[in-house]
This record gives sequence, C-alpha cells and structure tokens, in this order.
Amino acid sequence: MKLLKRTLVGIVLIAVVVAALFLHPLFLAALVAGWMFLATLEYTRLLDKQNVHLPLLLLPLVNLLLPLVAVLDFTVRQRASHAFHWPALLLPLGIIAVFVLLASPPRGPKLAFGGFGVLYLSLLPVHLLLLKQFTLEHSGLTAFVVLFPLLATWVSDTAAYGFGKWLGKHKLTEISPNKTWEGTIAGVVFAIVFSAVYLKFYLPAAGALHGIIIGLLIGIAALAGDLIESVFKREAGVKDSSTALSEHGGFLDRADSLLFTIPVFYYYLTLIIRPA
Repeated sequence: MKLLKRTLVGIVLIAVVVAALFLHPLFLAALVAGWMFLATLEYTRLLDKQNVHLPLLLLPLVNLLLPLVAVLDFTVRQRASHAFHWPALLLPLGIIAVFVLLASPPRGPKLAFGGFGVLYLSLLPVHLLLLKQFTLEHSGLTAFVVLFPLLATWVSDTAAYGFGKWLGKHKLTEISPNKTWEGTIAGVVFAIVFSAVYLKFYLPAAGALHGIIIGLLIGIAALAGDLIESVFKREAGVKDSSTALSEHGGFLDRADSLLFTIPVFYYYLTLIIRPA
C-alpha cells in the first residue's frame, strides 16, 4: 500500500510539473510560487525546532516577491530575462532585516536564518522562471531545455540512491548517514552520461564537452543541495521536512537538489554556451 501511494503521488507530481513547463509561463510561475510558499513554511517550522522563531507567515510571504518581479519583468515590461532586476533582492532581505531588528532578542540567529531563507528559498528557485524566459527568447530552444535540469537531477539522485543501497560500503558524511561514496560517484557518472546524450538532441549548441561538464556540475550540485537540507533536518531532529507528500516527505525534500542544479545549468547556459 505504501509503495502504491508513493507511486501515485509521484505520478501526480511529475504530471503537474511537466504540464507547467510546457504550458504558458504563468502556469510555471504559479507552480514555483506555490512551492516557494509551502517549502518556506516547512523551513520556518524546522527553524522553530531549533529555537529560531520567526512569525509563521513572514518569510513565506516575503519570498513571493522575487517570482513576482520575474513575472512583471517578462509579462508587463516585456524585458528579457537577463534584465531581471537583481537589486529587487534587497526588498525581501530588507523586510526581514527590519522585522528582526525590531523583534525581541536574540536577533542574530533570526537575522541569519531569515536572510538565508530568502536566498535559499526565493532567489534559487526563481531561476526556473528565468530559465523558462530564456528559452522563450531564443527560437532554437524548447521546453525540453527547461525540463533538462529536472531530469538530470532525478537521474543523478536515483542512481546515487540505487547504487548506494546496492554497493555502498563507505559513508560519505555524518550529515547524511545513508549517503556513500559509491552512491555519490554513481550519481555523478549517471548525470554526466545523461547530460551528454540528452543535450545532444535538445541543445546541440552545447556540444559533447559542454554536455560532460554540465553533467559533472549537476551531479555535484545535486549532492550539495541534498546535504544542505540534511543539515537543517539533522539539527531539527527530523527525517523529512514534513509529511505533506506522504512517503515523499515534504515540498522541500522533493526539490532540495533542484535548488542548486537549476541555477548551475541556467548560468552555464546563459554565460558560457550562450546560444544564438
């Protein structure tokens, strides 16, 4: 029954995400904003367990400002994604800072974790919208390019988990006791192979070498994202960020690796490959 429930929830999640990627950008913006809100709620609750108390809705609502700016840039002002107003990041950071400075002590942890929460759960995920915008501005790129970092991350995470269970003998770090060197290496290797093959069809401008490098970077970034969330869960003494998605854990659990792999791919694509 647990396996069936996990499978059904997984199918629904995949269907929703893929549909949003291929429909109008506003559908993707709504999905990203919804995820941001719910994942930030989970993050705030993890902080509560570590005695860092922020108002429950403060950070989740503030984190919606950056996707709003991204949508306005592209739909209202008709500006390209590279014209995204990065100084707009000062607004959510400033709101958190003002609130914390006016709040009761201790203020240091609140300011540090509040500011990190904006960067971690607003600035990073908004790159999926920037990636979508970039593909719309270039006729040679399709939604399959936006789908790529999601699939590559899934392949890397799945390979790391499977090979870790099968061959894993050497622990990687105490932060995440179930991770092994064998699984980690498998995750990176599979990310490289998948990237090289996938991008050959959907991003020919990348070439074989760029495909290999992107796969390597995604494999490493996926691991980093997983470990960073593991630090918060371990400090809070919980296995998952929540039980909102049943056997899949919480919203943050499902996208911890993507928070790093999507920005890595976005900047490699826009700054190094720079398709015409």
